[in-house]
Order: sequence, then structure tokens, then C-alpha cells
Amino acid sequence: MLHSPHLRRLHRGTALLLGVFLTLHLIHHATLIGGTDLHLTVQALISPIYRWRPVEVLLLTAFALQIGTGILQGLRPRTTARGWRRAQILSGLVLGGFILAHVGAALNYRASGLETTVHFAASGMFHPILKWFFYLYYPAGLIALATHLAAVLALRRTGPAWLPLALPVLAAVYAGVVLTGLGGGFGGPLPASDYLYHGSILP
Repeated sequence: MLHSPHLRRLHRGTALLLGVFLTLHLIHHATLIGGTDLHLTVQALISPIYRWRPVEVLLLTAFALQIGTGILQGLRPRTTARGWRRAQILSGLVLGGFILAHVGAALNYRASGLETTVHFAASGMFHPILKWFFYLYYPAGLIALATHLAAVLALRRTGPAWLPLALPVLAAVYAGVVLTGLGGGFGGPLPASDYLYHGSILP
């Protein structure tokens, strides 16, 4: 089972599906440069697409399959992983943990009647203690995503040689932009108080 080509195809197929969603998601967060009002406006336009129940179920299933098939492939017996192979495995573990925490928190908030807008995403940034965690949490998830993709490109020798090395750097820069936006650095309203101390905060 761990060597099954079907397993690899399923992992790649769900990755392509999630890649479309994540691209849209990252572009959306980039609009924080224009302020949180712009971010809210864009979300109002695109959220009906991925919150339509069939699409939402499909995405949640894809996330679950992506994590599950990734773990199974990581358990395959092999010689000691080095270089990009090791980076692929480690970034996959970090990314899987980030996805579980991020998606779980979003579902928890929505079940409590709170909207997962930029206020939800920024809530941890305004917590007196947890904010220090989030300054590491968000960049870790973004850099892990970029590193995982970089490892795939490097191992397959796809694209220019500099691209795999550039992706994690670009992710770090992007993370800085997002953190600045979530902290209100580009203007707009601060997070609603309802979000700041709601249960276990993990946007």
C-alpha cells in the first residue's frame, strides 16, 4: 500500500485541487496591502464559491486525503532522507499540522456563530500572550508550503534551478506582508473584540 502508484496519484491529484484554492486564498490575503476593508470586500465576493456546501465538502475531503496520503508516503521504507527529500518530509509534517490547526479553528469559530473574516485571522495578533506564537505560526505554515512545493520542483528538476531556493524566501517576505496587514499596518479596523478571547484561539 505504501508503494502504491494510486496513493501517489491521489496525493498529487488532491494537491492540484488544493493548489487552486490556496492560490485564491493567498491572493485574497495579499489584498491586506490595501487595508482590511478591501480584504473584507474581496472575501464577500469570493467566499460564496468555496463556502458552497459541495465545494466546501470537496475541499475538506481533499485536505484530509492530502494529509493522510502524505503521512503514508512519508512512512515508506527508504534510505536516509537527505537534501530536498528531507525538506519535503519535514515541510510536509509542519504543513499538515498547520492545516489541521487552521482548518479546525475556522470550523470551530463558525460553529460558534463567528464569521471567519480578517478579524478571525488577526485575533491572535492582538492577544497579549499568544501574539508571540502567531508571529511564528503564520510564517511557519507559509514557508512550509513553499518548501514542500520547492522540494517537488527540485526533485523532479522542473523549472529553473534557482526557483526551489527562491520559493521559501518569497514565502517569508509574503508572510511579513500578511503579518503587517493582520496587525493593522496597512489601515482598516482592528479585530472585533468577540474574537480576541474566544476559547482556544488558533486562527
